[in-house]
Amino acid sequence: MNQNNNWKPDWQLKTTFLWIDSNDGSFSSLLDVELFEESPGKFRIYSDPMCEELYWGDLIDAEICEDDSSTVIFKGLIERVSEKLPTSILNKVDSKDLHNDPFLKSITEQHGYWEVNFGGILNVYRHVRDTPTGTDLSP
Repeated sequence: MNQNNNWKPDWQLKTTFLWIDSNDGSFSSLLDVELFEESPGKFRIYSDPMCEELYWGDLIDAEICEDDSSTVIFKGLIERVSEKLPTSILNKVDSKDLHNDPFLKSITEQHGYWEVNFGGILNVYRHVRDTPTGTDLSP
């Protein structure tokens, strides 16, 4: 597995949501995961796979399942963003206005990522070096 200090998400890419299963059955994603196929069989994870083995930003070797085109079979980890990307879980939120929230806009502009899961739990992922200063999430 390689480490990568320079990877930043490109939010203009066309991604797809697929389920991730390991090739040996030892783990799977909790929900469908947003993926971008960088090259044949090489998928970048663009959302939280909600499993201990994989993280947002990982580049994985996987293949589309022959029996289920909504599933990829994980074959190996190719690259991990070398900085651990902390997750901050905030209180239950009203997701209607989040796209206009100045803090969340700054997270996205600085190549971070956020998502709302389970009906209102806001998860924020960001590079520590890129977190806006003066915020509750700044180091």
